Amino acid sequence: MRIRTLGRTGLRVSEICLGAMTFGMPEWGCEERESLALIDRYLEAGGNFIDTADAYSGTISEEICGRALAGRRTQIVLATKVTMPVGSGPNDRGASRKHIHESCDASLRRLKTDYIDLYQIHAEDLWTPLEETLGALDDLVRAGKVLYTGASNFRAYRLMKALALADRHGWTRFASLQPQYNLLVRSIEREHFALAREEGLGLITWSPLAAGMLTGKITRERKPPESRLAQRDFPLYRFYFNERAFGRDRGHGAARDHGRAGDGEPHRARVPRRLHRLHPRLAREPLRPATRGSRPPGCSCTSRSGSRASPVRWA
Repeated sequence: MRIRTLGRTGLRVSEICLGAMTFGMPEWGCEERESLALIDRYLEAGGNFIDTADAYSGTISEEICGRALAGRRTQIVLATKVTMPVGSGPNDRGASRKHIHESCDASLRRLKTDYIDLYQIHAEDLWTPLEETLGALDDLVRAGKVLYTGASNFRAYRLMKALALADRHGWTRFASLQPQYNLLVRSIEREHFALAREEGLGLITWSPLAAGMLTGKITRERKPPESRLAQRDFPLYRFYFNERAFGRDRGHGAARDHGRAGDGEPHRARVPRRLHRLHPRLAREPLRPATRGSRPPGCSCTSRSGSRASPVRWA
């Protein structure tokens, strides 16, 4: 498995990142024993980058990852996140200084480690000033609890604002962005690619196979019972399973035809040369067709298996 540096950092990560969102969710993913077996197989294949979050599977995902780290912590680049609700209290969510510090300590306990390699803000929290969020993250870095920080599901202007604030105040800069990206949802091509290239951000894309829509196994008439689309009615899936997704330019089965998806082995899907934007909300303004080699030069791109919710605004 190929290794890349994460953005402008010296952190070296495998090109394929293992997403742990459904670890500990047998009704939608896999139970603990199977989760641990997947981690073992991933590491044996040359991977070293595992991504989880405090809210995944009601915190169970972090606990499973913590048990998997035993005896091999230094071999793994461990990423987790904060922002999504982890309780019913008013401060059990968001990106405030209080929640970030408390959630980081809780994640360290569950992961059974004394530091986190990459700590990411899971989604925009529009009720907390970016200055407060960035200052809290910088505190964690200076305390040695976190080595690098990143953002997930940020709009381009908010991400650029965060980078500018970090530069102005001398705080730790985001090293990476984790956005949704696949052949069906390509909105980050509009601004985020250029931003990542110019600012030296690593890209860790989530849902690369669109919950299985790009494997060729799902048709209008049939969703295999073992597929994610069939197991759960997830709001995100409306962007995947719709009539537009079955259009002639969808590249149906791209991963199956150009990689080895479906057989449990690492896969890479090549982007067709003529593929127009299929994002429902932006369908009125088609993007330029993608071309081979469209990965932004100067920034590292890593595909992350798994899927998550879109940015949220806390009410």
